[in-house]
Amino acid sequence: MIKLKAEEAARQFIEKQYPNCDAALLAGSVIRQEATSTSDLDIVIFDNKIPSAYRESLFAFGWPIEVFVHNFTSFLNRK
Repeated sequence: MIKLKAEEAARQFIEKQYPNCDAALLAGSVIRQEATSTSDLDIVIFDNKIPSAYRESLFAFGWPIEVFVHNFTSFLNRK
């Protein structure tokens, strides 16, 4: 698979995996323009319909992706 640009990969990932989320953001070294050849996409998903937070690691659109899924309460209470 061709590696998409970071922002496009994140957009497609969110549209495919979390189309009904309340909000999402791309974070980490890629968005700070400090990416290296081994950087991943750090994507934070906000979905108030999920009961508790979770983290998942996967590969999509040519990128390793770390996704951090929160409802609004779990995000505010994270440590």
